[in-house]
Amino acid sequence: MLNLNIPKMLPDELGTAYFEHVASGNTLTTEELFSRVRKAKSRLQRPSKAHLIAEIAGLSDQDFVCSHTCKPFYGAFECTSRWCHPHGANERGSPNNPMLNHRRFGYYLCPQCASEDLEFWGRSYWRRSHQIVGVSWCSKHEIPLNVVTGEVLSSQPHKVIDASCECTSTPFPSENTIPRRYQKLVSTLLAFQGPAFLPHLIRILQQQLNRKNYACWTTAHGKRFVSDTILATCPNQWCHDLFPDFQTKGAGKYFRDIDAIELGRDDQAVTYVLALAVLYGDPDEAASLISLLSGAPSRYQSQPSDQDAVKMSTLTADN
Repeated sequence: MLNLNIPKMLPDELGTAYFEHVASGNTLTTEELFSRVRKAKSRLQRPSKAHLIAEIAGLSDQDFVCSHTCKPFYGAFECTSRWCHPHGANERGSPNNPMLNHRRFGYYLCPQCASEDLEFWGRSYWRRSHQIVGVSWCSKHEIPLNVVTGEVLSSQPHKVIDASCECTSTPFPSENTIPRRYQKLVSTLLAFQGPAFLPHLIRILQQQLNRKNYACWTTAHGKRFVSDTILATCPNQWCHDLFPDFQTKGAGKYFRDIDAIELGRDDQAVTYVLALAVLYGDPDEAASLISLLSGAPSRYQSQPSDQDAVKMSTLTADN
């Protein structure tokens, strides 16, 4: 394509970071790269940014969206059944697709992943699974992620470690805590090919709220709120990462961003995943529930969960 040097897109690589990597490798800015590729096509065929990155990487729209953007998490639930399309099915018509925004301040990296990737792949890269809000630890190495701010996506993570700092002072949760269950559910949702129908999920969550004596509405009437359990059991720093206004939450007080489950807001995936993490002690049970409500299966349900095995299978396929 236009005599560009195109590196391989690696497993779980954040799509926007890959685009930065391609641009810098060709001594271009991302704006120059985007403009050059679009101008090479007729006006009617000019792609959106999401489609452009997929095209550069040699991936289908669906493979790119499902494996290299945060949409499988942030778009995990859909209010209207007629819009429950597979992720990536309707991306071409959106010039500045919001799914390319990871919705988190700063960029997150695992120093050990960066070191291993550099040795294994010859370069380190930004993982999209580390960019989801509330993911504060590397699930593989069980250490806190580092966060760095500024225009860093064009740099490989191992080169900016010195400019980063740990995003949390809390060690990796060794027990079956809410943050740990939440993080496991994030990993599960990132592997799904399509959204779950939200009204059905809300109905199930409301039943579970009643069973566990949680309030479903703004008035508790002697019941506790889901946000009360989070306030009492979760690290404040982690809660603030999820909801910047959580500092206003008081014991026994309704906190809309968490407790308004019945409102059916499909742009609030964090709220519903957090509710599942609170209401279900087994994240696999919660994940199975979402799977039953989703019209599309997990992308990697037949593949090993160990990331190294995924790396090796990918490398073998290339050879």
